[in-house]
Amino acid sequence: MAELAHTSEKACTDCHSNLKVKSGELKVKANIASFDNGHPEFTPLRPGQTDPGTIKLNHAVHLKKGLRGVKGNVDMKCTDCHRPAADMQPWPYGKPGPWAKEPAPADEAAMMPVSLTTAPSPHSRISGRAYMAPVNYFEACSGCHPLIFDRRISEPAPHKKPEVVREFVVKKLEEYIAAHPDEVHKPEDLEGRIPTRIPRPPARDAKEWVQFRLEDAELLLWRKTCKECHSLQFPDQTALPKVPEAKMTARWMQHGEFDHQAHQMLKCEECHTKAPTSKETSDILVPGVKVCQECHRPGKEAAAQAGCFECHQYHDWKQEKHVEGKYTVHQLMTGIVNKPEAPGTK
Repeated sequence: MAELAHTSEKACTDCHSNLKVKSGELKVKANIASFDNGHPEFTPLRPGQTDPGTIKLNHAVHLKKGLRGVKGNVDMKCTDCHRPAADMQPWPYGKPGPWAKEPAPADEAAMMPVSLTTAPSPHSRISGRAYMAPVNYFEACSGCHPLIFDRRISEPAPHKKPEVVREFVVKKLEEYIAAHPDEVHKPEDLEGRIPTRIPRPPARDAKEWVQFRLEDAELLLWRKTCKECHSLQFPDQTALPKVPEAKMTARWMQHGEFDHQAHQMLKCEECHTKAPTSKETSDILVPGVKVCQECHRPGKEAAAQAGCFECHQYHDWKQEKHVEGKYTVHQLMTGIVNKPEAPGTK
């Protein structure tokens, strides 16, 4: 079985323009004459499909002009968050995660986005620049969304499991009150606090001061900050929240290949037309078949080729068998492949 290379449409449509089954129901489109004649809508955009991701995001908000950033108003671009895995350019609104050069610790790995889909075929023509890597908090989000938990402490909480976050917060609060013991008995300053609440009496000692500040910090983190992106689950009022596994789909087209590197001359919005106005996390923003057909169509006026080989491999590579070559260059060039090559023929 050889890789599907640059072949004529006929090599595919001889079968795919009139597919039939001996028994049961056909699970693919039966009549595809060419990419612009009979090709169905891409699977993710067919009726009943939903985004299985677990991270909440509003694209329209992030692409709004003059968005408030850490260093003033900014106009974000798609590439500020979405990049192929092999892209090594610096991130404008984050920093590389600790797994950039070494495996992430177990607690950090649990917070990393994972793909819900399979990797490309081992025979794929594409490189590490073909697919966008799942967005992760450290590289794309941490600059604008630091996990600040107390105005006395500038260092944000780590983006890790709740148990690790609590341990970090307690440690920082203990260090702070040890360095500022006079603050134990000071009355609370609730000016500008959201949500408002009735002031507590001054703490009796450093331990109680830490406990009071921890309650405030976790109220801010669990009930506001972390909820911006995660759907936290609370078993009861006192237990730490459970954070669902972070999932982002890295590859939507399971039966076709795509290479962003080959399309880099286009604006992202030319293909992902709904992204600038998408407000729902569940929106599937991959381009539909009609978007691709604007450039990929038969004829002299086409901007790009529309052959099946552009996106598809040949059937199931798990069934690949070794090919023992048996033809000469002369046979292939002349088309005479059924007769044995005569000795001395060039």
